[in-house]
Amino acid sequence: MNLADDADIDAITAAHKNGVLTVTIPRLANTRNAEKVISIAKA
Repeated sequence: MNLADDADIDAITAAHKNGVLTVTIPRLANTRNAEKVISIAKA
């Protein structure tokens, strides 16, 4: 199994309760604050 590139591998947790294993893999915060300009064409 491969993890996404934005997986926060230092914050992975696992819990076992009532026979169920839950693994939580949080994602890293998006550090890009880039704005995107979208032009609107007149129809």
